[in-house]
This record gives sequence, C-alpha cells and structure tokens, in this order.
Amino acid sequence: MIDFGRDFIGRDALLEKANNQRRTKVTLEWNDEDAAAVMQDSIFPANGTPAKFLNMPMPMYATFQVDAVMKQGKVAGISTWPSFTANANRFISLGLVDLEHAQSGSEVTLVWGEPESRRNTVEKHQVREIRAKVAPAPYFDKVIKTSKH
Repeated sequence: MIDFGRDFIGRDALLEKANNQRRTKVTLEWNDEDAAAVMQDSIFPANGTPAKFLNMPMPMYATFQVDAVMKQGKVAGISTWPSFTANANRFISLGLVDLEHAQSGSEVTLVWGEPESRRNTVEKHQVREIRAKVAPAPYFDKVIKTSKH
C-alpha cells in the first residue's frame, strides 16, 4: 500500500525490496495430531517441563508473537496470529515464508514457543515442533469458499 508514484525518504530502498521480494504471505494449516499432542503435553507434561500452552481459540502468548517456520532444518519464514477456526475445524496461522516454500501444499515445520523467554507473561516451557501445510492467504476466500468438502 505504498504510492511509489511520489517521492519520499526511503522510496528507493522500499522499491528495491518490492522488486526483489524474498517472502510472501501465506496461511499455515497446523497438523491436527501435532497440535493435539502439544495441548496434551502443555497440561500433562510427559518429561517434567510442559509444552507452551496452546490456548483456544487464540493461543497468543506474547505481544508481537513470532514463531519460526522451518524447512529441512533451516529457517524458511515466520508464523504469527495463530487461531483455532471453527469454520475449518483446525488451527491456522498467518505465515511469511520464503518464495520457494510458498506453494499450496508445501510442508513446513512451525516451532511453537519462545525458548528461554524473559517475558513475565510466558511460562517456562519446552519448544515443540508442529507440522504445517502452506495454504493461500486470505484463507477463507480462497480455500473454504471454493472447497468441495
């Protein structure tokens, strides 16, 4: 939402970024089994330290929460604004992922939690991996309304 037709400070730098985009906005569909395992482990931890609590419907644990998105052990983007949606009956989040991993159906791994957090509002927890699939954003206009299920 930038008007590149006028001059302003930083215009050239922003135009360069727009012309050489590295990441794009997607929806991440969380794996149901992994999300359920995190929920169970956050309440009844198997190894002493619980997983980061996965609250419903909005499991936000911090202001400006950002979780890593990984692909084959390398950072491939970020996840933010997680939510359980009754319309799709699943957890989803907004993601910014590298263009090479942005195709619908691509599998990535979300790293849920904030390791060694210094925030008073974030309880001690283990970071957990949640498998996710890339889907279009906005999610409901392109996926739910055109779905045949």
